[in-house]
Parts: sequence; structure tokens; C-alpha cells
Amino acid sequence: MKRLVQYIVLVISIIVTSVAFAEVGIIPTKSKPTMADVNVGFDSAILTSGVGYGQRVDLEALNKEMVVFGDFSIPMTKPDFNDFRLRLGIYLIAYKRQSFSVPIEFIPILRGAENATFRSVGFGTALGVVPGWYFAKWFIAGETIWDQQWTSYIEHSDYYKKNVYPAKDGWLSTPAKYFQFGLRGGGIIRDKYELILRAGYEHRGKYGLQNLTPSIYVISSIGFRW
Repeated sequence: MKRLVQYIVLVISIIVTSVAFAEVGIIPTKSKPTMADVNVGFDSAILTSGVGYGQRVDLEALNKEMVVFGDFSIPMTKPDFNDFRLRLGIYLIAYKRQSFSVPIEFIPILRGAENATFRSVGFGTALGVVPGWYFAKWFIAGETIWDQQWTSYIEHSDYYKKNVYPAKDGWLSTPAKYFQFGLRGGGIIRDKYELILRAGYEHRGKYGLQNLTPSIYVISSIGFRW
């Protein structure tokens, strides 16, 4: 019972702060290698917002193109910097043949969540593949994303311990996860601005609380390149 309660608390903390991937589409050009974006999204019934920054890196020895990026997001419904998600990752073109490319994404993630019953800070990773057709001005692709929370430190409130369950504070190492399957598309306007839309189905793991919130996500972003 104690373990189940901790699982549920952990999954709630993941859902509260989950907009799962950087809004990267077309790799920035060598003449405009830097990008920044703002995004809003409906993800796990939570309206969220975030800001991101990315930089093109050319792996000349491997003949590969890559973006190194970071982003930060919080819920919009009740903004609170104790509920956050901070990520630093890479977006790499693993395969390319004419206009068809297979980018992969790998992102370490730090999440924080707090409410009346608990406070948590956790570490996880996200891995995704985004195969599709990428042209100079627009793209359309499918996306499959695996987001895994590996460990979290959970501190329960005094109210929770007294009135709900006498849980102990500490690290929870048993993983929680969710998957996203959807589409990603967008285009570049005037060589500077990029619009991206992501939408699809979200499947949560063993204790994913699927019946509590809609299993969909819709995320839009606008970016600027220079």
C-alpha cells in the first residue's frame, strides 16, 4: 500500500509538469544557427507554457547536423515556480536521404512539483524519434516519445502524514513513464520565424492514471532564428 501511494504521488508530479519535447523541427541553417521559442500546450489536461533556446552544431567528422537546446516550462493555470520542468538535450539527424530524415532526440529532465500533500524533485530522461519529410521551408513528421522518470525525492506534508497516510520522506527509485505517439509539423516564415504544432495520443505507464485526464496532447510554438 505504501509503495502504491508513492507511485501515484510520483506520477501526478510528472503529469503536472509534462510537455514532453523541445519544439524543434527544421535544423537551423549555418547562416542563422541560433533559435529561441515560446510555447503553450494542452498536455494531460494541464495548460502549460515554456521558453526554449537552441544552437546548431555541425559534427563534421560524422557528417551530421545537430541542435543543442534547453527549455523551461511551468503550468499556466496557476503559475508556480515550484512546479517546473527544466531540460537540456540534443536533436540529431540520424539518417537523411533527400527530403526524408530521421531525427532523434535525447533529453535529461529535472522536474519539480508541489501541492498541499507533497513536494518532489525528480530526474528523468526522454528519448524520441521524429521521422518525416523536411524541406527548406516546411516539414511534416510522425513522433514517438518515451519519457522515463528514474528517481525522485518526495517530501510529504504534515497534513498528508497526519490525515491520509503516515508516509516517510525520501528517494523513490522505482521508475514511472509515459509514451507519446503523434504528428509534428510546421513551417518557416521570412527566414526568421518558425511555427510548429504537435498533437497526438499519450499513454501513461503502469500507474498512469489514464482515466483521470484525457490521453491527448496539443502543443504549439513560435520561434525566432538569427
